[in-house]
Amino acid sequence: TAVGSTSAAAATEGATNVSVVTSTVAGTSTGATTTNVAATTTAAAPIRMPSNTVMTILDEIVSETRATLESALDRDALAAGAAGDAPPTRSLIQALDAPGPFRVIAEFKRKSPSGGEIRPGSTPQEVVSAYETAGAAAISCLTNQTYFGGTLEDLKAVKASVEIPVLRKDFVVDRRQLLEARGAGADAVLLIAECLPGQALDDL
Repeated sequence: TAVGSTSAAAATEGATNVSVVTSTVAGTSTGATTTNVAATTTAAAPIRMPSNTVMTILDEIVSETRATLESALDRDALAAGAAGDAPPTRSLIQALDAPGPFRVIAEFKRKSPSGGEIRPGSTPQEVVSAYETAGAAAISCLTNQTYFGGTLEDLKAVKASVEIPVLRKDFVVDRRQLLEARGAGADAVLLIAECLPGQALDDL
């Protein structure tokens, strides 16, 4: 599930051959029954952040992402070239549909805006290899550098270290980022609907 009022887009495979994961917010789903996350928390009271605070942070990150894209004049050509040379994707949908009691997408993230660094000194290779050995169905890799410390080089390292599908997790607002993801080895890309109003989500 996604956080706050965010959701991810439906799974598609277009010209870039990048699958996109889907998930809806506000609760956890089992069959036809949806249960609010707060209601399932028994160990401690849930921590609630005002929705306007969450959106302020999201808006800030998206604004920074757009500015970075606009400043990279040659990014489009480089991204297209890298995507064209990429090998076939590994199916995230098949990995999540495989038999088993549960299927986990494990995440490599260097830091977070609220929590700071996570496991300083660790490498993508050692972390995601442990995830795969433990039975993860797929790997999610944060590539936003300013707020999460991630890079496309992390994504490349993750892809080279595992045999399971790899998802690029970032604030994707432009087709060039899909091409970059494909070129760096991503098998899937997260699209945050809150960042893609109107036709933007369908276009990607």
